[in-house]
Amino acid sequence: MAGTKSLAKDSVVYGGSTILVKMISWLLTTLFTYTLVQSDFGMMTNLYAYVALIIVILTFGMETGFFRFVNQTEKYQPTTVYSTILIAVGSMVLLFLFVFLTFLPFLRPYLWQEEIPDLYIRLVIIILSLDAFSAIPFAYLRYKKILIAMITTNPTTEKRVPQ
Repeated sequence: MAGTKSLAKDSVVYGGSTILVKMISWLLTTLFTYTLVQSDFGMMTNLYAYVALIIVILTFGMETGFFRFVNQTEKYQPTTVYSTILIAVGSMVLLFLFVFLTFLPFLRPYLWQEEIPDLYIRLVIIILSLDAFSAIPFAYLRYKKILIAMITTNPTTEKRVPQ
């Protein structure tokens, strides 16, 4: 029974946030469809397509790999798994940032259309880097169930020590 309750709580917290993100994306797509010019909407669509590809390359499935190996406590120490994966993803993110921000003028004609402003491309690169790097610490919080404890704890009912 405790396992089912834990699964339900995890599903609401993590599944609910995923559903919320998809709903917001759907609402924004509807808004963009009616407010943006066709060429601007195409530019946004291209950026989103690159986002989907780049995030997979930057994290290279390490979030799933983290959960696979961190739960094998008889073989691996959880902190070692976490630090190894964080270093791997962090190195990949730093390499990605260096290459794409330094060589953007040279790479741009091969990867992006000229209509897309440089600022948009730089913002996408920086946001994706932050997102990819933060995926591993958030996975660690999920593993430790810290995030759920923070969300489900009511601070008004906690016992306070008199000063």
